[in-house]
Amino acid sequence: MLAINSDESYMPNYNYGVNELQTWRSRYSKIEYPEKLMINHFYMQHSVNFMWDFLHSAFEKNLLGKRKTSFNDFDTARSKISEVFKSTKLEKTHSALPNLISKKINVGGLYFDKINKLVQDAKVRNNSSIEELEFSYLYFTLANENVFRWSACGMIGKSKQDAFQAVTGVVINTDLMTNYESTLNHIGPWGAGKFLERNYIQLPSLF
Repeated sequence: MLAINSDESYMPNYNYGVNELQTWRSRYSKIEYPEKLMINHFYMQHSVNFMWDFLHSAFEKNLLGKRKTSFNDFDTARSKISEVFKSTKLEKTHSALPNLISKKINVGGLYFDKINKLVQDAKVRNNSSIEELEFSYLYFTLANENVFRWSACGMIGKSKQDAFQAVTGVVINTDLMTNYESTLNHIGPWGAGKFLERNYIQLPSLF
């Protein structure tokens, strides 16, 4: 079994993100693509935000001192998180997303004004802005996977700190990891950030 903090274990997630970008590049015009990418970006972030209470409950205990969410093995816990993610996208995010985007709501470390500026720049054939949008999408795809794996480790009995170490190989203070944005901002740089430093390959220029 691959270590859950190894590059090999994350490569399928990275390849999935790259394949999504390539699919959207072929599906939409070059002018439509940046905005479609932004929409899918926020779709992902709001979905994870909607399921935050479920993810964090992995580390909470009931009145009897037992974990609120528990599984016997990591793979089963991670599969459950995937199920909740898929249902959350369909049942909550899909209908709410247009309103959330119209209100320019920041979520999980993704800031609307910053992303929207990149979109507007990309629409005038700015390849560097397109690359930044694509890199951001890959980063958050992997950072959310970091959060999912961290939660899955909690579901099999690990503390927040031990779960963080299992996912990243790094030991830090995890006391502030109590909401989605703080958790992603803690774990993303050590997981997604380090992985992309070693493995990121820029897609061909769009223009």
